[in-house]
Amino acid sequence: MKKGTKVKGWQWILVIVFIIMSLVISCIDWNGSKVWKEFHYNGLLKFIFQYIYYTFEVMLVTLILVFGQKAFEQWFNKVNIPYGGIILALTWGVAHFFTKDILTGIVTIISSLAFGSIYLLVNRDIRKTYPILWLMFVKEKKKNE
Repeated sequence: MKKGTKVKGWQWILVIVFIIMSLVISCIDWNGSKVWKEFHYNGLLKFIFQYIYYTFEVMLVTLILVFGQKAFEQWFNKVNIPYGGIILALTWGVAHFFTKDILTGIVTIISSLAFGSIYLLVNRDIRKTYPILWLMFVKEKKKNE
């Protein structure tokens, strides 16, 4: 939970690009705002519990990302490779091929790699990482998930 070093402007620009790409994917997949459509289709109570669930799911994804990154950095002594994102892609991402469909699996693998890159871009600061991942994660969840 240590605070990361200061994030440079170019790093924030790349983070914003990742967020925008996530929003575009979501808008295409949902034909508009995913949040609004989920609220409209689910009603208030189910919507609230759905987003509580998302909050905890993002926590688990973030923990896999952070601990995977830390372990592989120690094992291989390289700090500029998004190991946590690779671990997410090989676990959470590949699992979606078997539990959902091919397109969802591909999107989840790409998202995993993006999440790992974001963690590195914000200099391994979990306090910055979590809200960014939450925003991207909630916006990217496919309709059938």
